[in-house]
Amino acid sequence: LGAGARLDGTTNSLDPVRRGVCRPLRPDEMAAGVQEMLSRIEDPGDPYHDAWSRRQELMEELQTLVGHGVAPDITSIADKVSAHGSYVGGLHVSAEGFVENFVLEAGAGLSVAWGRLDGIN
Repeated sequence: LGAGARLDGTTNSLDPVRRGVCRPLRPDEMAAGVQEMLSRIEDPGDPYHDAWSRRQELMEELQTLVGHGVAPDITSIADKVSAHGSYVGGLHVSAEGFVENFVLEAGAGLSVAWGRLDGIN
């Protein structure tokens, strides 16, 4: 970036609350938004419906890939909308704890998922 350059980050530049474009949502408003999205995805016409309807099966495959240890299996962690309006549970752990890291590993040219997802895998 050079001497004296500043990086605010993409998130800061795209944050409508921080920029004063809109007010922060209350937790109940966030929860209602999440519930609305969950209702939409249940509709067979939704583009993500097929993956959503297979989520348990896909989490089982992911659990098999990462193995079983001291932590509870991701399929046994109940999914719910938290009091703060966030979707939490096994699916969240799957996405943020594993899949996101695998994408970062692949993007960095590293071995993915302990080598289990390298190459044609």
